[in-house]
Formats: sequence, structure tokens, C-alpha cells
Amino acid sequence: MFTSRSYCGCGLRMWVGLLLCAALGAIVTTGQAEPRQTAGKPVAEILKTDGSLDLTRGFSGSLDVRGFNMITDTVGGSPRFVPAGSGGGEGAGDPALMSPGIASGSDDDVYWDDRFVPPGTNFGTVNAAVADGAGNLYIGGTFTMAGGVTVNGITKWNGSSWLALGTGMNSQVNALAVIGSDLYAGGWFDMAGGVSAKYIAKWDGSSWSALGSGMDYVVSALAVNGSDLYVGGDFSTAGGVSASNVAKWNGSSWSALGSGMGGTDPYVRALAVSGSDLYVGGDFTSAGGVSASNVAKWNGSSWSALGSGMDDSVFALAVIG
Repeated sequence: MFTSRSYCGCGLRMWVGLLLCAALGAIVTTGQAEPRQTAGKPVAEILKTDGSLDLTRGFSGSLDVRGFNMITDTVGGSPRFVPAGSGGGEGAGDPALMSPGIASGSDDDVYWDDRFVPPGTNFGTVNAAVADGAGNLYIGGTFTMAGGVTVNGITKWNGSSWLALGTGMNSQVNALAVIGSDLYAGGWFDMAGGVSAKYIAKWDGSSWSALGSGMDYVVSALAVNGSDLYVGGDFSTAGGVSASNVAKWNGSSWSALGSGMGGTDPYVRALAVSGSDLYVGGDFTSAGGVSASNVAKWNGSSWSALGSGMDDSVFALAVIG
């Protein structure tokens, strides 16, 4: 059975905060509730004029879909993205074109984040989106159906139809990442395609597999640097190795990043890579024993603070340049 969880009683609502500019070109989002997805490439940068995705240029990576609704054609269910609250072009606001359950923002709720759901879903939420460079779009969230197909939290759009990835997950997907031809998913689940996989799993195009023994609790963020996968969340171990809220998977084994994050109840909510540096955001007061208020940098061997940091939770990170 697929189960989904909502944070802070928000249900399908997603709360985002103010964008603040931090050091070294990192963009940091702060706010008061649980994040859904670490920001990636703005979806607007790879949209065609009709709002459909241009995946022909080989883009690979996560997509930031904040501020957009996804509408779907009634025939074929192909996705199109339009700015939230706008007409979005001819027919974009036509309810007949929109999939059942798609959210639209409330004028009196400035914190409503207009994300999207696949066509034919059961009103679940999309938490993550990633393109693989081969023209495929993967999305993960709390839904169980896409295009009338049972997908259980994760699905693939191949340019013409929505496809299941095996039997999917038994609970929600929070984050996605691609390395080569492999798709990585993190979230609340402990089963992927019927295989035991504690909060993180890999899809190789035909089957799911665990990443060692996985985490001891939820995964909220993923980031890629070459062949390495960085993972953040609310865990204390990764593959049986002590790893406070952040860890690295090198394709065969887990390792900690120093002593990780510290604080009363540390939680990594966002990750971003710039060159060889990893930026980490969330709820913490130290990183690797160094005082760091909710945002920090890992240079491959040690942690450092970004100035005096933030006075509240960091939910999203993005790199410029």
C-alpha cells in the first residue's frame, strides 16, 4: 500500500519563503515549514513557446517548477507549464485542458506554491522533477496514478506517455537525481519496486535496487557531483555508517562528511553543488563542529560557515555561475 505524509499539517500545500542572496552566488530560501524540493534549473529556461518542455538539447538534472502550473492536453496527456496565476497562452487556463486535481493558487494566500500533478492522478503532489538528458522527464511525489497508470509515487514522461517504474514506492518521493543512466530517488519509502530500500533507491532503467542498507530515516534532498551522490535529510546513519543528516554515496559505499550537522534537532533540507564544493541548507547550528547557522559549505575535506548564516530554516539552494 502506498502511504503519503504531509508536513506541519500542510497537506497538499507547499510553503515557501523569501529568497535571500547569500555569499558565493548561492541563493537561499528561508521560511517556516517543510520543503518539498531543492531547487534546480528553472523550468522556464527549457520551455518552448507553447509551454512544453524542450528536452532535445540534452539537459540533465533537477528542475525548479516553483511558480508554474502544469496543464495537460486532454488527448495524450502531454505536459505543458504555464506561470501560476497567468493565462499562460491560448487555452492555458481552460479547465478542460487541466488534469483533475491540479492546484491553482489562492489570491489570499501568498505562500501557496503552484506545483503540479500528472494527468489522471489522485490529487497527490509532485515534490521533485528531473530530466535525464535523453528526453525523459521523471517526477516524484505523493500521487499513485499518472495518465491512468498505477505508478505509486514516481513516474516517467517519455515524450508521449506516462510510464510506471516497476511497482514504484510504498510511500512518497521527496527528491530525485540522475547520474548517467541511473535515477536516484529519496523520500519516506522503505520499499522500491518490491525491494527493501530504506528511504533511498536506484532505478537502472529496468529494476529498483537499494543503496546498501540505506538510511535510518527520511531523505529530503539529493545532489550530484560527477559520479558521487550527496544525500541530505533527517537521518543519523547511512549504510550503517554514522552520518549526521548528510552523506555521500560513491556508487558502492557510503561515507560521512566529517561529523555532519549539529544542533538541537538538525535537519538538512537542501543541497547544491558548485565546482567541487557542496552547499548545505536546513536547520542546524554547526557543521563538522564548526559554528554554522543553517547554511554551510563542504569543500571535500572540511566544513565552513557562510558568514553569520541565516536566522531561520533554509529550504532551497541554487548556484549562479
